[in-house]
Formats: sequence, C-alpha cells, structure tokens
Amino acid sequence: MKNTEIMTILQQCPRSLFTTEDLKKLLNIAKENTLYKRIERLINQGILLSITKGKYRYAYKEANDFEIANFIHNPSYLSFESALNFYGILIQTPYQMLSATTARSKTIEVNNKEYRYIHLSPELYFGYRKEKNFLIAYPEKAIIDQLYITIKGLGTIDKKDLDLNKINRKRMTTFTKRIKNKLLKKKIGEFWK
Repeated sequence: MKNTEIMTILQQCPRSLFTTEDLKKLLNIAKENTLYKRIERLINQGILLSITKGKYRYAYKEANDFEIANFIHNPSYLSFESALNFYGILIQTPYQMLSATTARSKTIEVNNKEYRYIHLSPELYFGYRKEKNFLIAYPEKAIIDQLYITIKGLGTIDKKDLDLNKINRKRMTTFTKRIKNKLLKKKIGEFWK
C-alpha cells in the first residue's frame, strides 16, 4: 500500500489517535513484523507521530491534550483541577493534565507535557461523561475527586479559587449519596459549609 493510500485512510478516519492494533486493522496488515516496519517508516516520513509505546497520532490531524490524556492510559477520565479548569470553575491552569483511573497511579510525559493519573477505588469511579472525543468528570465529581486527593495528601482545594455558581447542587447531592467513604463524605460536608 502506498503512502498516499495510507494517508487517505487515516484522513477519512474520524479520529487522529491510533494503537498498533488499530493500525493493523485499518491498514489490513496481518504480519506483526510487516506492521512494525510499516509503522516505523510512517514515523520516519512524518506521517505518524509516536506518542508512547504502541500509540500514535496521525500527523495531519490535531488531537487536544484531553484526548491524549484518555488515550495513553486506560481506564481514565479527566478530573481534578484539569476538569475544573475546563469548565471555567478554576481559573488557574494546572501544569499537569490530571485524570482519575482505577489502575495504579502514574505520570507519563508526552512532548514535554505531564499526564498524571491518580488512582481512585472502583466505588469512586463514576460521575463522568463523554465530551467530544474524551471522557471528563462532571464539575461536581471533579470537586469530589479533588477533595478525595486532599484527604490522601496528594492535592489541595481552596473555595476562594473556585466559581461555585457553576455547580449543580442537586447533582452534587446525588453523587455524595453514592459515596461510602465516611471521611470523604465528611470532607464534602465541610467544604459546603
């Protein structure tokens, strides 16, 4: 298959981020060795950009930091200060893209940008939605997640830095009722006093 054909296939695809397995299917390449050689050539020719091991971006389509954050580590959804900033609740821009995950916590650097994944127990892994091509916490859940990491000593939250007029109190109550962690429930109650 010629590069022009590959570029047409990638251009027509609705997304810009691909795993090795995605490329195998899209390019209809059965042999692993052939696939890896083709990917290497596409990277060298500037058609594909390597993001992390086994994950790539088509060079002629953009992908925002939110999409990349979801793509490089699964399962995950954007939350904490990153989500609060996205919604305009927190004016300060965090220097890391912060996401919640049920996997182990980790930090991944891609193109001089840090993507930090913070472990949440499965019972706290809820309250997110799809926004275009990425998953993000509802504003209320982003606050709950941020309060959770303050308990763990991994972050802070200051009400005076937040525009709480954008918070849906009914949704906040619904989310709080789902939480079994007594310390977190107490922290949420103190936050709203």
